[in-house]
Amino acid sequence: MFKFFKKKSSDIKDKELIDCNNLEKIQDDSKSHHGTIKNNNLNYTDNIEYVSSLESEYSNIDNSWFGFLRKSLSNTSKKLSKIFYNFKSNEDLFENLEDILITSDVGYKTTEKILSKLKDKVKKEKTSDPIHIKNLLRAILIDQLKPLESSVNINKKPFIILTSGSNGVGKTTSIAKLAYHFKKSGLSVLLVAADTFRAAACEQLKNWGIRNDIPVFHTDSPDPSSVVFDSIHYGKSKNIDIIIIDTAGRLTSNQNLMAQLGKIKKVISKIDNDAPHESIFVVDGNMGQSVLLQLESFNSIVNVSGLIITKLDGTAKGGILVAISDMFENHSNIIPVYWVGLGEGISDLYEFKAVEFVDALLN
Repeated sequence: MFKFFKKKSSDIKDKELIDCNNLEKIQDDSKSHHGTIKNNNLNYTDNIEYVSSLESEYSNIDNSWFGFLRKSLSNTSKKLSKIFYNFKSNEDLFENLEDILITSDVGYKTTEKILSKLKDKVKKEKTSDPIHIKNLLRAILIDQLKPLESSVNINKKPFIILTSGSNGVGKTTSIAKLAYHFKKSGLSVLLVAADTFRAAACEQLKNWGIRNDIPVFHTDSPDPSSVVFDSIHYGKSKNIDIIIIDTAGRLTSNQNLMAQLGKIKKVISKIDNDAPHESIFVVDGNMGQSVLLQLESFNSIVNVSGLIITKLDGTAKGGILVAISDMFENHSNIIPVYWVGLGEGISDLYEFKAVEFVDALLN
């Protein structure tokens, strides 16, 4: 092993390292809301001041990440707002709510569980007040999503992060954002271009490195496991704090690439029994229920420890996070969502917070 590394290392020169430096408001005004609700005799509420105060409160934070999230989830939010302000009976509300949740990527099974809880609470409290029912749903969703909150604990050096994901999910861009995030915290970072399957991926990572003054490790070897092996030893020699490994995007049906990913993980573990210290799976927030099958497959290969949800700035419906939270029975071995991506900028990566997410979805 030592001779092999020594031979490989002799081919690795420093020159091969790139030293790089809302929800939109409902168009109706308060009077329109009041008229709509008042026409609904079963569900009438005079609490329009409360609705207006919430809208005013949220309009003041449109420049925050929460503001961007609101805009991203506005399609789903508008549908939800509409049914809460215009329903004939509780049964009518539940039926419409079921349709919206299912078509928003929550999925049938999870939707039924959420609605069952909501119906029980509504029945127990004997309420037909739309605002109160909405608040009950808010509490259920927050309780459902809260276990997804978590953060990465950097407790070793070098701290090795292995990333994986399907084709086109924004994995390499997310890695660059992640590196920038850690660098801002004062930690040294080494990016590893182990996507030898696609030449453009290495160039993309090198470009991100140059733009943000972060070194990128790459070699001419076509074997990603060899690249990873040498990069970790290099990172140790340079006293690097965090090593982030980019791997090839792959479909779960490609058995050769999936086996290759498993080999990379084994190589890392041979160097450090506890590594990779984080195995992060990157998920496209627009891909719907297929994400669940992907996550299950990748988890069986690399023991996924956390998620990055990308492209929530596009046409994301948002419900896939609720579905993910329901994948693991009793939340005993739940895979958390560390970050969500809300744009293409280097700083557009935000820690997932259940309360903010639910409020963006409902308000």
